[in-house]
Order: sequence, then structure tokens, then C-alpha cells
Amino acid sequence: IQKVCGVKKLRLFCSLVVLLSLSLLSACSQGDRAAVDDLLSQRSIALKTKDLDQYQGLIADDYHALGRTKTDVVGDMQNLFLQFDAIEMQTYNRHIHLVDDMHAACEQNYTLRVLSDGDWRNLTRKEQLFLEKKEGVWKIVSGL
Repeated sequence: IQKVCGVKKLRLFCSLVVLLSLSLLSACSQGDRAAVDDLLSQRSIALKTKDLDQYQGLIADDYHALGRTKTDVVGDMQNLFLQFDAIEMQTYNRHIHLVDDMHAACEQNYTLRVLSDGDWRNLTRKEQLFLEKKEGVWKIVSGL
């Protein structure tokens, strides 16, 4: 009888450890999802305020996509900041997929509005961005 009780206690203990691990993993996932969401929202703010330092801080130093580096992407954004009087970016239908605790992908639609010569122009697109957590901070590594 004592051996049966010991086995039941061990099973109960193992079940509690598994449940605790799953709840911690879920909490980390929600925290990472919120951090990725915040990074993407910061990108829209950086465009609106034409803050090149903030914008480039969101992009990983080793960014590389379609032959473009971080330097290329930041240079393009600097040109846009100079070319337009105002820039606004509205995102919607954002879907964040956490691949693991260091990698994420985001699909979203956006409308980019630019003011030039007193006229607003709109561009609507769908994008897929890839992110990595580097030294505890999420950064865009591809997709811009």
C-alpha cells in the first residue's frame, strides 16, 4: 500500500511540474508576442515622426533580404523622410507567429500615406516580416 501511495504522489508531482512548465511557456509566449507587436507599432511611430534613429533601432544589424542590408533599408527610409512632408502608416490584420523563443514571423497589411505638394497619396500592401530576438530584444531581420 505504501508503494502505491508513493507512485501516486510521484505522478501527481510530475503532473504539477508539467502544468507549471506549460503555464510558464504560455506566459513567455504572450510576453514575446506583445514585444513583437510593440516593435511593429514602434515602426509606425518612427515613420510618422520621421525618427530615423528609432527606425534603424528596430532593425537587426545583420538584416539581409533580397540582397539588401540594414544600410540599404535605412538609406531608403532616409530618402523617403526627405522626399515627403508627412508619412503615416496604418497596419491591420496583423498575425504574429512565434516559431520558437528566438524567432517570429509576422504577416500584416498596411496602408502607407504620404503627403507631397499638398496632396495625400495612399499605398496599400501586404507584407511578411521575420524577426529574431537578439540579446533579449526583438529585431526585424528580413522582409522590409
